[in-house]
Amino acid sequence: MKKLLIPIILTMFSWNSYAETFVCSFILNGDIHTTTYKRQGDIFLESAPDVDISFKMQIYDESDNYLALVQMFPGLGLSAIYIDKNTREFGRTTVNTSMDNPELGKCVVN
Repeated sequence: MKKLLIPIILTMFSWNSYAETFVCSFILNGDIHTTTYKRQGDIFLESAPDVDISFKMQIYDESDNYLALVQMFPGLGLSAIYIDKNTREFGRTTVNTSMDNPELGKCVVN
């Protein structure tokens, strides 16, 4: 029984590490916007409540303290997201020829 119990417990912990979800909010033009980043294996899916599509975000770098995600839009630019896992602060910006201001806010982890 002990031999069966240990692999089951280890499997449960490994599933939790891959089920990480960050729900991040920021204020833009006086309105609160929320975006969800959900881990799916070696990528994150970015979604918003008012949008019917999810975008695949590649993990650029990650540690116990932070998560950096990127997404390329060929011919348009790239989107970069940085989440501080300790403070739950995040920033998102799009790099292209019109360089808008970054979006800054806070996250919760589900």
